[in-house]
Amino acid sequence: MLRSCRPSSSGNRRGFTLVELLVVIAIIGVLVGLLLPAVQQAREAARTANCRNNLRQLGIAVHQFHDAHEGFPPATLGDGKLTFWAIILPFVDQQSMYDRLDIHGSGHAGHPISTLGGPVVAAANQNAQVLDGGTGTLSLYVCPTRRRSGVVNSKNSSVGDYAIVNWSTSGAGEWQFHRDVTTHRGVLQVAKADVDINGNGVDDNLQTPTADMLESTKGWRPRTDASYVTDGLSKTAILAEKFVSEKSIRTGNDCCHANGEIGTAEERGRDGYIYWNRANGPGGYGEYWISGPTRDRPLAQIPNDPKIGTSGPALGSWHPGMVHFLMGDGSVKQVSVSVSTSIISDLGNAVDGEIVELP
Repeated sequence: MLRSCRPSSSGNRRGFTLVELLVVIAIIGVLVGLLLPAVQQAREAARTANCRNNLRQLGIAVHQFHDAHEGFPPATLGDGKLTFWAIILPFVDQQSMYDRLDIHGSGHAGHPISTLGGPVVAAANQNAQVLDGGTGTLSLYVCPTRRRSGVVNSKNSSVGDYAIVNWSTSGAGEWQFHRDVTTHRGVLQVAKADVDINGNGVDDNLQTPTADMLESTKGWRPRTDASYVTDGLSKTAILAEKFVSEKSIRTGNDCCHANGEIGTAEERGRDGYIYWNRANGPGGYGEYWISGPTRDRPLAQIPNDPKIGTSGPALGSWHPGMVHFLMGDGSVKQVSVSVSTSIISDLGNAVDGEIVELP
């Protein structure tokens, strides 16, 4: 009888050898190593585009306000009062939040102190009740790169990652809102009140405590309009990203901790209190909360920049190598972090005749 010489189908099949498995694993590792940076770059490109779009939307809001009120929105309404970020709420689809605010009231007095995400543990005024506890933190006001792990609200108030680019001729306080407003040279300035402080029949434009108290009864109006910007709207910056250290982002620290502690300048994140401003007197918080330096402060880089040290806050970003600036015409420019401080100063001064050409 003849027997088949076909191999049995039940015979042992040959598997992968150890060397072959190691080669496959190595190939996969190489591919992951090649693809991961590309994925990370793509994600950062998307975050950068989102951040740029935030500023464009803010630029649109600024011009809508200008059209409606025949002037640019004020940087602040006065000492301890609400700021630009509250004033433009109706123009960023936040009319309901704006309607709940006392526009002439204090932006900070009696503000509640709360732990991160925790209950308010102190009495608050009307504006603090509306804005504190993170309720005023809008996605439009934060940079997705800086907040890519999620928004950690300040221990004291809502947060924001963009600052007003202000400039003044008052020497050491060249970018502080508590200086005499006649020295201001930025596009967004303190509101103008029609108040005759001296009784001489002439309205005084200086930002003083007296004028501030009378604003609630006399009203306010914008101080500048497009005709003020003699350097050209496309050549003058109005907003930019501000630097907030990684430690401040992680801990929610800003000006004052819940227990009243004051941190170092680097530890104070300068990201809280965006809705109110201490505009008057030495030690005013205008330079910290709603403005950014435009002289003697280089642009800060990611994620913790020793250039900040204890010298105060700086404009800057977490984007590699550049910072976004919103120009007066609504365009957004990328400015290298290595740019000189004199160029930053010229960008913030709307009337100095020093024209900066940005790509």
